[in-house]
Amino acid sequence: MVAWFGEGQQATYNRRIEDVLWGVVEELDYLRHKGYNVEPSERWTETIVNILPLAMRSAQQEKRQRFATLLANGTISPTPGRLEECRTMALILDQLEYAHVQILGRFFSLPAGVKHHGLWGTTREVPLDSSNTELYRDGHLLLRLEGVGLMRLIDTATHSPESLNKVAQFK
Repeated sequence: MVAWFGEGQQATYNRRIEDVLWGVVEELDYLRHKGYNVEPSERWTETIVNILPLAMRSAQQEKRQRFATLLANGTISPTPGRLEECRTMALILDQLEYAHVQILGRFFSLPAGVKHHGLWGTTREVPLDSSNTELYRDGHLLLRLEGVGLMRLIDTATHSPESLNKVAQFK
């Protein structure tokens, strides 16, 4: 019985690895088609080997596709800094549910203000109001993202009827 479970789990992991690797191939083709200079390197291959165990643990196809996109983007000018950023983003993606990734994507597509602080650098602020109904409904996800430290929810002095008097702040 134990051997059967082990074989089933191994088959699942192998299928997930194939999904991610085929996703990387598709993303590389897309990047080449868009005119990017795609340069796979030995360091990039090492990055894939380090990130694949994270990707294969994910049961969500969408999340595995994000890992594939992340790995393919690592081939665009694969400098040590870019590959390190790829590893860091993979660790963050591993810690988030796909719903969190979606909500971050929605946040970055909204109009935002940029504030410059002498000591803290630049922050991007997205006002929360009733026009962002999907974000409003996903309030629990916002609180989780705040708990992880990816953003802060701060009070504002805005008192318009559609304002929720909150701003999502990203460093």
